[in-house]
Amino acid sequence: MRTPIICLLLFITVLFSCSEPQTYDVIIRNGQLYDGSGSPAFQADIGILGDSIVAIGDLDKAAATMEIDASGMAVAPGFINMLSWANVSLIEDGRSQGDIRQGVTLEVLGEGRSMGPLNDEMKAGMKEGQQNIKYDIAWTTLGEYLDFLEQKGVSTNIASFVGNGTLREYVMGYEKRTPTNEEMDQMKALLRQAMEEGAVGMSTSLIYVPSGHAQTDEIIELAKVVSEYDGMYISHIRDEEGDLLEAVQELIRVSDEADVPAEIYHFKASGNKNWHLLDDAIALVDSARNAGLNITTDMYMYNASSTGLNVLLPEWAKEGGHKSTMALIEQPDRRLQMMKEVDFYVPPENILLVGFRNEELRSLLGKTLAEVAEQRDISPEEAIVDLIYEDNSRIQVVYFSMTEENIEKKLALPYMAICSDAGSYTNEGVFTLQSTHPRAYGSFARLLGHYVRDKQVIPLEEAIYKLTSLPATNLKLERRGALLPGYYADIVIFNPETIQDQATFEKPHQYATGVEHVFVNGLQVLKNGEHTGAFPGRVVRGPGWNEGNDTSLIREGAELKLVSDAYSFTEGPAVDTYGNVYFTDQPNNQILKWSVENEEVGVFMKPAGRANGLYFDNQGKLLAAADEKFELWRIDVDKPGEVEVLLSQFEGKNLNGPNDIWVGPKGGIYFTDPYYQRPWWDRSAKEIEQERVYYLPKGSREPVIVVDDFVQPNGIIGSADGKKLYIADIGDKKTYSYDIRDNGMLTNKKLLAPMGSDGMTLDIKGNLYLTGNGVTVFNPEGKKILHIPVPQDWTANVTFGGKDQKTLFITAMNSLYTLDMNVNGIR
Repeated sequence: MRTPIICLLLFITVLFSCSEPQTYDVIIRNGQLYDGSGSPAFQADIGILGDSIVAIGDLDKAAATMEIDASGMAVAPGFINMLSWANVSLIEDGRSQGDIRQGVTLEVLGEGRSMGPLNDEMKAGMKEGQQNIKYDIAWTTLGEYLDFLEQKGVSTNIASFVGNGTLREYVMGYEKRTPTNEEMDQMKALLRQAMEEGAVGMSTSLIYVPSGHAQTDEIIELAKVVSEYDGMYISHIRDEEGDLLEAVQELIRVSDEADVPAEIYHFKASGNKNWHLLDDAIALVDSARNAGLNITTDMYMYNASSTGLNVLLPEWAKEGGHKSTMALIEQPDRRLQMMKEVDFYVPPENILLVGFRNEELRSLLGKTLAEVAEQRDISPEEAIVDLIYEDNSRIQVVYFSMTEENIEKKLALPYMAICSDAGSYTNEGVFTLQSTHPRAYGSFARLLGHYVRDKQVIPLEEAIYKLTSLPATNLKLERRGALLPGYYADIVIFNPETIQDQATFEKPHQYATGVEHVFVNGLQVLKNGEHTGAFPGRVVRGPGWNEGNDTSLIREGAELKLVSDAYSFTEGPAVDTYGNVYFTDQPNNQILKWSVENEEVGVFMKPAGRANGLYFDNQGKLLAAADEKFELWRIDVDKPGEVEVLLSQFEGKNLNGPNDIWVGPKGGIYFTDPYYQRPWWDRSAKEIEQERVYYLPKGSREPVIVVDDFVQPNGIIGSADGKKLYIADIGDKKTYSYDIRDNGMLTNKKLLAPMGSDGMTLDIKGNLYLTGNGVTVFNPEGKKILHIPVPQDWTANVTFGGKDQKTLFITAMNSLYTLDMNVNGIR
């Protein structure tokens, strides 16, 4: 089980018993606190100020504007819905009543498709496809949609994945083919934009088009971008029936090759002939987790799924999208072929019709496909094709396709989170014009009532962990998912003896009962079981969010300028005292020079030891990490053919391959020594197992180890006064700062930025510029303040140059770029 926080709470209790009386906005008293860790409950009070929990313990001596007596109640973090389809229902009614009344305080949107990015054609298609809920599309990007919802007013917090189906449709429409390199680059750029706007990751929904047109290699390439931003890959896998195991293996492969955590949406084995496959699917996930992959799952609490009736059609009938399907049905021979190839993984009597676009068909709501076929005196196959055509939609249906035994087996998995896979509705007005799956009103209450209290499949504290801390941790959300001081006050208070889902398949529009109070960001949204009308919900953004935008660093009107793209892979760069910039074209074995006099690039030195990083020492000599030779070189710029080998070995063994260099004011040299297998190397194994950072004192030929605990050190830079050193662990996606002692050794290691870097530089304000995905700037306190997009898959290195030292030079893939800045760089 997870570590309890009772010791911390006892400390807080003692602290407050010795302090002056405290006043809060809200005190929740006498509740049984389930902190989200999975530990058993304990009795304590909670003090809320503003949007946050500020105290947990004995608050008898404190007062508050509002006090709630939670005696006999469970008090828990707000629940997280890992798969919500509330993206449209929240536009109609931001109260999110169906979910709020179950304790949900965060809706995670975006299964395979997301509400952005959109082009004009996609917007037109969305308008045309609108049913009962009509709305203007006042946004283009995913971030703009999330901001639109927050500004409009929502009661729950909202987060979203960006769907690969949306990226594909934006770039390729519904074409079923491999994207060109240019199309892939465009999808990556759109994905990066969404991640920087706050998407928590990328989703796929591989039984639908156009998401499922993507082959595994394409998904892996996009998932690598997600990995750069520390996001999650999540998938409605390619098959939940007979090919379930192959589909699970595909997700595991994506996670492994893209180095990204991955989750399986609504994990299940669908269709009674496939129920036995669940054990093997679980074994695959367990094996991957045991091998070190972060694979998780989620589920809803019913033995029936809900999706379109059109999923029963053959693949060729769906691959061009709905308009194509309609056109094919109009062709008699293709219509007959569709009917012949319908694949019933559940029988027609187990398919319930719950959603029509055409009002004339709504009398069929609540009937099974078998009943409609009998009523019309046609075959079920013909009924499918006719209904889809008459409704001009995919038609929402419920498939009774799972077993209770498997539900309980899945629920016991330690990595299983919970979802609704539905919208969040109000049980009146436009929402009642259609039927729906009862999971829209009951998935979370059903877990706590039916499966926890009544059937005792898992204990209550474990269920709350699955609803709170587990998904918050998987999504890397800050200050969400736990009852802890400093965390946002997303809190649910419910009666564990009475909480119950009320929705049924026959009458789904019924609210769950037993949840008494809900707070979102410190404001009460549910009071005594009734909605207050408050809209405190916020956008909850993923770890890749570019929260800073200090454009004052960039000269007004300046744009990224392509200087040259005539190379194979650029690295370096380094600036001399005149402002000339030297950079490497590593595969082509040359060092190039951008001249400050004519602003042109020429070859400085070739061959050049396949040099990687460059830096000028205090005597004006160019230091080069001669990657091909595993050596550290010093080059006289007036005599580029003359090379002095400063270093090639440590304790009699060849270095792994010096990569990036910095020289301190005292002349000592720091360099990183990671291991990359290069095509030009004549060895295939390390001679030195550890990938380290070394220090070479001035005048010495004996390096000293200064960092020995990185996965793969890479970028390095030091402050102008020689007191600080910054080093990136690109293998662990972190950048650290160190204090430099008088003897050159390092101390006081601190995490500065949650990303690695291939190269880096500093400006005179102490801002640190890290590369990888464009250039990301962090201030001296480690706050992200700016991101500079670069239209390449990888940005290798960066420096300031030019006469005034105010031009940022960026090496990226086959190119050299510049950007005019308002701030000087350090030399």
